[in-house]
Amino acid sequence: MTRGGLKGVEFAGKGVGFTRAGLTALLDQLPVALAVTRGPKHIYIYANTLYRSIHEPTLGRLAGRAFSAVFGARLGGDYLRRRDRVLAENVVLTERDVHIHYANHDTYWDITLVPLLSKNKKPEGVLSIAVEVTDRVHARIAAEEFTRELQRRAAQLEKERKRMRVAVDATGIGIWEWHVENNRVYWSPRQKQ
Repeated sequence: MTRGGLKGVEFAGKGVGFTRAGLTALLDQLPVALAVTRGPKHIYIYANTLYRSIHEPTLGRLAGRAFSAVFGARLGGDYLRRRDRVLAENVVLTERDVHIHYANHDTYWDITLVPLLSKNKKPEGVLSIAVEVTDRVHARIAAEEFTRELQRRAAQLEKERKRMRVAVDATGIGIWEWHVENNRVYWSPRQKQ
């Protein structure tokens, strides 16, 4: 979890150039999950289509409900404490690679909580922004597995090389190696004799 340099977003609702319905339609098309909660109980006042599609099928309707009532202590305890901190300290918090089971799949999300400020610059709500990063997480996991396999094979190759050296030294035979990629041949000193 990281702290951002921002100190919140002033949310006035005027001068945006959109009607409320037009802005809602625009936000519903974004490929990010957005939600706005208000007050110390974190009452849901807005959630875009993606956010609702993630949570409403299993947790029920969000609008007008408190965050703790939606998620409960077991599921939402840590996230409730983070939301409380965003309001209390007027800080932006980001958590990376959060696992969420969504649409019968394991998905991963980067989640940022931003304080929403009143006209007198006091935090009065929280904007949740979640971006799906499942492909990034799967690529990182695959790269980590590939690296571990390479390390395992390199260790095994080194072990075999040491065995070969012991066998060559013990028997007194010479060896040669043909490096196909550059068409060079290596002859050991014993092989040259």
